[in-house]
Amino acid sequence: MPLYERFALERFAICLAIWIIALCLLTGCRERAINSSATPSAPIPASVKGFRVVSWNIQWFPGKSASATPEQESQHVEEIRKALTIMQPDILLAQEIHAQAPLLESLSGVKGHQLGVISRFAGRQQMATTGRIPIVAGWFEQWERDGQNDPPRGFSHVSFRLPDGRLLLTYNLHLKSNAGGEPSSNRSKREDAIRQLLAHLDSELPKYREKIAPAIIVVGDFNTDPDSQQFAGEKTIPLLLEAGFFSAHANLPKTQRITWPSNGRYPDSTLDYIFYKGVELVSVEVLSKFDASSDHRPVVVQFK
Repeated sequence: MPLYERFALERFAICLAIWIIALCLLTGCRERAINSSATPSAPIPASVKGFRVVSWNIQWFPGKSASATPEQESQHVEEIRKALTIMQPDILLAQEIHAQAPLLESLSGVKGHQLGVISRFAGRQQMATTGRIPIVAGWFEQWERDGQNDPPRGFSHVSFRLPDGRLLLTYNLHLKSNAGGEPSSNRSKREDAIRQLLAHLDSELPKYREKIAPAIIVVGDFNTDPDSQQFAGEKTIPLLLEAGFFSAHANLPKTQRITWPSNGRYPDSTLDYIFYKGVELVSVEVLSKFDASSDHRPVVVQFK
């Protein structure tokens, strides 16, 4: 082969090699650029390394009674706003809520909160769930009635996306009170409601793969106290424990878990609970500093 042809061939080979290397580098850069521009997942607030849950029956909110004046309602909203600003819940599950706007106003001191759901059952006492953790879905559902027990209201449900990517399923309850009706009938209504909730969970949980099983919390005003002889033999709380749930304040001394202080007619009671599974309990406290704002005390739990 003539020398000039060999030289031209070598030069072509060198150019081809340089072009291939450049093409590979360009392709690699393009892939990295595509990856870096991917849509980020919903942001998790810096405060939510763990997350703080507050469950609170806020006594006919707003106003503390069904016949409150506009002035009493405004005062109550301000009281609750100050309390929630101090507590800084990442998730709030509230009971006895009448109106959405006052609730959101009371959360003005807690940045990033959004309404997950507020129920619309008969009457003024609704359940509302809000949070500043990303909300996936929310709805409410009335208890089924058969003409015998007929428990009032139902449950409200909100699913949150936790920092580790799992779902947190929250259930907000306000079970039958002890006012009106026979004690045995009231007890049956509460037990029936819990049986229905557990049946709902039994139907829902198989939809999730075991490796991404959701965490679950069931909270609210249960209107029963296993420590009281008045509720001896009631299965409302035992049903949840038998289903594998843990009570957040089970290990607190009785005096530190009074959620309904005595009104003079009935003794101090623990009527409000946070049950959980699939998350780790860090701390729990029942706060008495807001007793002027509600006849129930908030239960504040830190999870991780």
